[in-house]
Amino acid sequence: MWQRKPALKFVVLILGGVSVAVLSARTAQAQTSLGRTPVLVELYTSEGCSTCPPADDLLADMAEHQPIPGVLVVPLAEHVDYWNQLGWTDRFSSSVYSQRQRVYAKNMKATEVYTPQMVIGGTRESPGSDRPSVVRAITAVAKTTTGALTVTRSGASEGTVQVSVTLSGAGAGEAPGLYAAVTDDEDTTMVGGGENGGHSLHHVAAVRSMQYFGAISDGQQKLLAIKLPDDAAKRKLHLVVFAQLTGQGRIVAAASSPI
Repeated sequence: MWQRKPALKFVVLILGGVSVAVLSARTAQAQTSLGRTPVLVELYTSEGCSTCPPADDLLADMAEHQPIPGVLVVPLAEHVDYWNQLGWTDRFSSSVYSQRQRVYAKNMKATEVYTPQMVIGGTRESPGSDRPSVVRAITAVAKTTTGALTVTRSGASEGTVQVSVTLSGAGAGEAPGLYAAVTDDEDTTMVGGGENGGHSLHHVAAVRSMQYFGAISDGQQKLLAIKLPDDAAKRKLHLVVFAQLTGQGRIVAAASSPI
């Protein structure tokens, strides 16, 4: 059974780290030039949840094979912390992601949160291992996405990488908020306790940090200094940038590029 929802409270933390890395010269805009519409897919998961590994596998398959014509799946695996009291502490977990999921639940009129859950484009949700449902949601969101983000490297310094971000095609109206997440391309954990005790779990796009950079208007360019994890020099990382309407609403645009 996919629906798992321990009734625990959440608080917000600020994440960040330090290291040195360089963003690939390839820009995120190059992805959209291939004729694919980027769609942000957020998986809420936990190493302590026995029904989460199939959803982790589905996200990995979509990230690697990009099976939906005309769509670029931009993955984020946000590990919640409300499973940590049940026998295993997930090293990628944070109350930041638990709180983010809770806001989505409120927006979607849900009475509780669960794992594994995928939130697509900020407006649709699905059980995280239900491939047909996830594909339908991604396809629907792609049809209504008109905005685009161009992300290019502008420099690097101790513990950060600097990028230039431009939003286009968003149209008039409310200026969305700009977010940047740093993700691990892949990780493996040998779980020592809890429901997955004794199993080796594979992850993709595990979010290591998420930063907010204020509002961005259509046509505006912003310079961002992205904090990097302590172990960035040893990891293969991606930078995911997305623009989202106030109150954690619709994702206006998203882009991804290797670091």
